[in-house]
Amino acid sequence: MALKWHLKKNDFYHELVFYQETSKGMPKNEERERDYLKESMQRAFSTIKDLSLNNKWNFFLTLTVDPSKHDRMDYETVKQKLLKSLDNYRNRKDQNMKYILKAELHKDGSIHFHGLVYLENFEELNFNIKGSHAQRRRQANRNINVYDWKYFAERFGFTQLIKIYNRSEFVAYYMAKYITKDEERVFKHSYFRSKGLKKSQVIAEGQAQHIAPPMSPLGYYEGQFVTTYQLTPQQAQNWLKDNEL
Repeated sequence: MALKWHLKKNDFYHELVFYQETSKGMPKNEERERDYLKESMQRAFSTIKDLSLNNKWNFFLTLTVDPSKHDRMDYETVKQKLLKSLDNYRNRKDQNMKYILKAELHKDGSIHFHGLVYLENFEELNFNIKGSHAQRRRQANRNINVYDWKYFAERFGFTQLIKIYNRSEFVAYYMAKYITKDEERVFKHSYFRSKGLKKSQVIAEGQAQHIAPPMSPLGYYEGQFVTTYQLTPQQAQNWLKDNEL
């Protein structure tokens, strides 16, 4: 079976992806029965990683819903109100705001959210001096700055924004793994994101029966239907040249 491939680049490295096209008409293979949940989670992981690598982020967000403000068990209503508030905030206070969020459940079944946020307008942020003396000292020693997001605290409850100082691959992989760490979802989608986020640019693609994999990649992953290689720009150029593509 011919494998399709594409080569794309983000702000940190190039990524070569080999994949098999699947369809509803494909015969079942008892030795390789498809795990649709695993495939879905892998797609979510790849998408979140890609969005995180190609966009700037300056805060990790935790938002916990106050039961005096909303019914925390009414997941759909809370979600819709939060997404509406995020849109309003972007339109009225910070047009360049971006976010990727995941909903999670507390042990009692109430909903809360975690995610990545990018802000340019800091007027709604208050420096958080809460916590014990030991906690504040640890934060100071680790150069961790924590803020309350006043706009959302007033509307939903507890908010915490932790400042991100180093824009690195670690942020992208941490968020991707965090969003896809649980197979149980609160909603149909694993995550919610703002519009207009940048994705990796596809610079070449094709299909081949036999093709040599790249040598000494930066990273490697092999799934049921997809194999990916992380390459430097020079490695990507050499791979294309060696395979006369």
